[in-house]
Amino acid sequence: MRLLVNNKQRFSTSTASNGAYRFNLQKTARKKVTTFFQSRVVSAQRDVTRLLRVRASRVRVIPLAPDPYFDEAARPEETAAAQVISHGKPYVLFVGILSPQKNLEGLVDAFASSGIWRQGVQLVIAGADHEGYQRELEAAAMRASVAGFVKFPGYVPRPTLRGLYGSATCLVLPSYGEGFGLPMVEAMACGVPILAANRQALPEVLDGGGQLFDPAKPEDLVVLLRKVTDDREFRHELTQRAVTRRKDFSWARTAAATADVYEEVLRGA
Repeated sequence: MRLLVNNKQRFSTSTASNGAYRFNLQKTARKKVTTFFQSRVVSAQRDVTRLLRVRASRVRVIPLAPDPYFDEAARPEETAAAQVISHGKPYVLFVGILSPQKNLEGLVDAFASSGIWRQGVQLVIAGADHEGYQRELEAAAMRASVAGFVKFPGYVPRPTLRGLYGSATCLVLPSYGEGFGLPMVEAMACGVPILAANRQALPEVLDGGGQLFDPAKPEDLVVLLRKVTDDREFRHELTQRAVTRRKDFSWARTAAATADVYEEVLRGA
């Protein structure tokens, strides 16, 4: 008997703390079956082997890639849609679901402390709010006296998202935990400067394609937000690094690697 577990969701210590989730996977992995776990990054591979007691030889690391759609320049109507969201002002962008693990309160506070809003810069937090977390973020923005500068467009369709990437001053991913960080590679495809937390999969995926910071040290992000706003050469450098790193991700390679895993499972390796 052979089995492939394709880990499409973020695997982390928080996921594994779910007792039923961990027990079922451990039970499956210990059966006399050929069990393979497909992981997006090496950091997730380490979590699987440590927390589920699965041999490293049974885990394959296969990264994701951006939709080629994002390699094309935004159309005028897409840029216009982004400008409506930002009221025609420059903006720092976050893309992802609204959740405490994303450290968005930390992002709001760093944005407020940076003072870049005094130059008219907005903070656009784009993503679905499944947990009602937006209310907490709005309260945080109110406490920091930047409520008028923080925009919550909610989930945005792909054309608007390409417009948002294309006009952003930078993308910021301040998360404490990410299984991959797909918005980063989408931003790379769009040539957007990237600032990302040095946690879980983010450093591995970014790998020189942007600038890392410690989310436990808010002042680090404050400094970077000021620099990416005021220093044109720094923005240009980050753009070039993002474009270069984007070349390392390909859906063709991802598909081929995935097919190899399936073939290996079918052979009973």
